[in-house]
Amino acid sequence: MDEEEVVIPDYPGLVSVEQAAKQIGVPSKRVYTYIQKGHLRAVRVSNFILIPTAELENFTRNISGRPRKKSPGWRIPPADNLMHIMIIAVKLKPGQMERLKEKLAAIKQAGSYNFPGTIARYITSDDDRPGQIEIELVWRGAIMPDEQTREKELEAFRRELADVLDWSSAHYSSRTILMHA
Repeated sequence: MDEEEVVIPDYPGLVSVEQAAKQIGVPSKRVYTYIQKGHLRAVRVSNFILIPTAELENFTRNISGRPRKKSPGWRIPPADNLMHIMIIAVKLKPGQMERLKEKLAAIKQAGSYNFPGTIARYITSDDDRPGQIEIELVWRGAIMPDEQTREKELEAFRRELADVLDWSSAHYSSRTILMHA
């Protein structure tokens, strides 16, 4: 056994901070913060902090950020800096939703496929048409890269998701945004 490897004993009904973090989908440091603020109960066993599994089953995270009191007003982009959106509708390969979510999480974690110049990016699943995925990429005209650069980025993205999305079914649409919030 490695000197630095720590083995946490198995206590029924208790999990380590790392296991708790995985269960509720936050970093380990955040679990320690929840414990300090009294949002999660924990017990110390020797040098270990353990959390009762019942605590995790009842735990609900607060929404992140400050709740809006007022919706933002409409805006019209200036003529010299119009906004453009590319919408890609593509079919999900059968049985691949979980794998798609895993791949999207990995893309987020790695910070890849940010599409230079985009001011917003969305990947959605269609509630009315299961298996239909929509990708929306938004650029401001003043910082939108040329078509060749956009296509190069898009091709790399298509390759990354080729095992879960049926790109032969993809429909591409480019639009100019007239008004936005």
